Amino acid sequence: MDEFNSLTIDISSHYPSDEELSQLTNCYNLITYMYNKLSEMNPPPNALSVHLNYVENYSKASDTILFYIIAVKQNDISYFEKSVAASKEGNRIGDEAYNGFADLLSKYSISCNETDYCE
Repeated sequence: MDEFNSLTIDISSHYPSDEELSQLTNCYNLITYMYNKLSEMNPPPNALSVHLNYVENYSKASDTILFYIIAVKQNDISYFEKSVAASKEGNRIGDEAYNGFADLLSKYSISCNETDYCE
């Protein structure tokens, strides 16, 4: 996700090069892989809603990338609009997931040192 976020900042001001599109495709593949791995997990009931938010966040991130790549390759603004919508929705869901995770850490008095999450 960090690589994807960094790359989107770079290409927001110019048309992406073939190398950048290749990097986006790699990000898409990795995020899709993580989505599949997250989908296979069975979290405890108290963490289920947070887990599902993270799964949905990864889904929206992969949609964002896929729609963007299609928009560029087909020169189709409607896919760019779909990419933007997926990105906005993913950001909203990601914020909910992060806040829910932080609440779980607080509720169960889990420190960042125990999870290495803060790093």
